[in-house]
Amino acid sequence: MQTDPVLVESLVVFSIVLCVHVAVWNQLSWSCIALAIQAFYVQHKWDRLLRAGAAVFHFRPSANSGVLPASMLLPLLGLALQGRCVAAGNVHFERFAMVVTVTGMMLALFLSLIALGVTRPVPTNTCVVAGIAAGAIFYAVKHTLTVSEVIEVLEVLLIFVYLNLILLYLLPRCFTPGEALLILGGISFIINQLIKRSLGSGPAGADAEPLLFLLPVAVVGCVLLGVVFALLFLFMESDSWAASAFFHTMTAVLGLGLLLPWLSLLGQQHPVAWLLLFLTQSPARLWMLAYWGVLALAAVAVVMRQNGRRAAGGKKHRASSAARKYFHLLVVLTFGPGLALDRPLLHLAAVACLAVFLFLELVRVFRIRPLGAPLRHWLAVFLDERDSGPLVLTHIYLLLGVSLPVWLSPGPCTPRGGLPGAGGLVPYAGVLAVGVGDTVASVFGSTVGEIRWPGTKKTFEGTATSVFAQVIAVAIFLIADSSINLNASYSWVVGSIAMVAMLEAYTSQIDNLLLPYWPFQVLAFECVLGSQPPLYPWTTSASDQPVLKTWCKESERTWEETHKRLRAATEISLRRWEGTLQYALGQKVWVSTKQSCVGATGELVAKYEGPYTVKGKINKGPLAREKSSSINPPPPLEMEGGLAYKVTARLDSHKGGKGLQYLVDWEGYSPEEHSLVPASQVLDPNLIASFHRLQPQRPGPRRRGRPRSRRLAGS
Repeated sequence: MQTDPVLVESLVVFSIVLCVHVAVWNQLSWSCIALAIQAFYVQHKWDRLLRAGAAVFHFRPSANSGVLPASMLLPLLGLALQGRCVAAGNVHFERFAMVVTVTGMMLALFLSLIALGVTRPVPTNTCVVAGIAAGAIFYAVKHTLTVSEVIEVLEVLLIFVYLNLILLYLLPRCFTPGEALLILGGISFIINQLIKRSLGSGPAGADAEPLLFLLPVAVVGCVLLGVVFALLFLFMESDSWAASAFFHTMTAVLGLGLLLPWLSLLGQQHPVAWLLLFLTQSPARLWMLAYWGVLALAAVAVVMRQNGRRAAGGKKHRASSAARKYFHLLVVLTFGPGLALDRPLLHLAAVACLAVFLFLELVRVFRIRPLGAPLRHWLAVFLDERDSGPLVLTHIYLLLGVSLPVWLSPGPCTPRGGLPGAGGLVPYAGVLAVGVGDTVASVFGSTVGEIRWPGTKKTFEGTATSVFAQVIAVAIFLIADSSINLNASYSWVVGSIAMVAMLEAYTSQIDNLLLPYWPFQVLAFECVLGSQPPLYPWTTSASDQPVLKTWCKESERTWEETHKRLRAATEISLRRWEGTLQYALGQKVWVSTKQSCVGATGELVAKYEGPYTVKGKINKGPLAREKSSSINPPPPLEMEGGLAYKVTARLDSHKGGKGLQYLVDWEGYSPEEHSLVPASQVLDPNLIASFHRLQPQRPGPRRRGRPRSRRLAGS
């Protein structure tokens, strides 16, 4: 029996979610668990839509939807922040954390409703589960949020809807549904908070340091620049010198005329003066910048070396997975010293690097001179199946993956001296998961790996060495960074590393983006009260603290409820199982191909093949089939350099927005293959003439000399 990677990925995510709620349980926890259950059900509907090509937008192929892991990240982030603020006694940011949690739930629920709305036939059971989850979420919203907070959640949801309509249309095949939820949901939340702060309704008492606003302003500026020029270049050529000059001019106007004044308003001081003062505070910062400049030159050298190999080996040469890991190594060398020595400078450098990456990607996509064409040539050697859309996002996702833990920490409600326990490793989550774990797993798995995980190409050796390398990296970080004190939390750290390594082995999402979130979540929850919560009910120990006793009871109750639900689901599945179909010898059968009627090249592809004649049974398995003498469907005819298909009958005609079309019965194809064909694609005019002689009342081509119908106004 082949293992389903999506099922194993979901099991790992459920394990992390349960461990998290063992650590922190509040009034929103039941809603989060209900959301996880409905996301698991809806994920299969999304996967079916993606395989059938029936999704609303064009998502990235060769990957599952990734709805479950993406749906839980933002709610869990809000719960971690809420637990920290409750411990610190900060009521304002506790309310803000609840808004973050509910916003993540509503965005995930909206994504689920899209899948249920376009699935045919309507999945009754999944709709019931989604309805129960929606009821739990709405009940939690009613009893936890105020009216103004509910309006804020709806504002983010509205921005998210519009961003989906615009960006998913302009950027087909760039995201999976889960990746779109993460990226567009995060951008929507940033836009909403930036607008509120600009209008003077931001968080009370929030620090006005410009460093905190660099990231949101840079992201909003790049998104605005990309959307405006994407719409503009639909109506004009983008690779001319005139268009390139206009692009650079408008970029300068946007940066100097909008973004800099915006930063000055938010930070309450001039950004350029603040930047010069920030960079020259100590000579060590200048040395750090020089060190990073050397690493940037090394990255450029890697790109040029791979392109040199491509020139020697031909255009089909592609960089291997091990060659791509050079950039992961450079990321570790960049972020490791920055985290240990100067995190504010690393925060600033990561934002600047992200802005440069986004700008260069716009230059590459729009073919802006003089760098557009060279960038396309240089990056072509690093493309793989994940870069099937107009944007190349893997390097941007790598930067986001290692930078987000830095940008999100220390965050509000952080005690002096940093987070206690394993919380000191929170900023290192991206470096551990992507820089160390993913790199070691890929290199060792592709070179010495032999035992593959069931249902995936990843190997057991790669996963094991990944966990070992991350544990060694944690030991190195303990030596290099004196602010980290695990406080006897080693088992929690190793357990979180192992679970994230399993997630890396089974996920089909872009791991550079997804993986850093999960160790960030788990490590952040561990530090809520500065002690290690029990991983499982049977790992608890006696304690006189009431809060720990409550955690243990809630943990045991959660596991009992989970086992009860799993047993009930198993019983329902067994009752619905109808057994294997039985066939008789000599019976003729049709076999489904599970493909669409018209392929990507316009060639007709049958949904069913046959008829086949049942000849005998093979080892209690499927019956052997023999195709009948008549070849169905028949091969197409080659006419004037193209393919043509014979038609048995014309069934109907239709005239609408796509012009005159005929419903035809293809020769040798089953009735399920009937399809509408434009009149211009009917090669034999006698077919059209004979159809309208038999059915003159049906819509047909306009006769010559007959004027178009017009309405005449009376005198």
